[in-house]
Amino acid sequence: MIEVVEMPRTCMYCSRPIERTRGEHILPRILGGARTLGDLSDNNACPRCNSGLSDIDRELSCRSHLGIVASQELESEIFQAWDVDHDSYSLLVEAKPNWHPSGVLDSLYCYPQVTIVPSGIQFRGDAEEMQKFGLEDFERVMRKVIRRAYRDFRSGDERALHREKIRTGTIHNGYWLPPRIFTRRTIWEIAKKIDTQSMTI
Repeated sequence: MIEVVEMPRTCMYCSRPIERTRGEHILPRILGGARTLGDLSDNNACPRCNSGLSDIDRELSCRSHLGIVASQELESEIFQAWDVDHDSYSLLVEAKPNWHPSGVLDSLYCYPQVTIVPSGIQFRGDAEEMQKFGLEDFERVMRKVIRRAYRDFRSGDERALHREKIRTGTIHNGYWLPPRIFTRRTIWEIAKKIDTQSMTI
């Protein structure tokens, strides 16, 4: 006689054993999602991981057309959205949404970044912030922090440069997303940590 031993289910995020299974919603329940990964496979989340923003929620909030809606409905500050520079043929710019207390999108804050386009490199950021910081100082700080991050990365510090691969259909809808180097900080925060600030490429 063969004895069947059922393996304990574990959380797909933290790998802790799960006593009470909770399927991770493919679309968050607050957005009307009904199906869970648990319906389709053995992927389940523990109550602790399922009660906050999971990796799937963050991916939805940052990489899909539902990003702004998801951010608002989940009542979370997503770390990435895209603004559009219409003067540069609908170039997508790394940005963060700022919400009005009424729940309406108030503005998009453009992170300090360098985009690499056919004509060369372009320094981008929040216009008001760049003016207050000084355009020449903004460019100087960005050049210095990027050079230092690249040098440290080449020396073996893999934390100096975070590599992100964008998977989106947005670039097929009339927008373009050239390579860029940026960080999700203000230029003042970058300047304070100029010798240690990591960058995303």
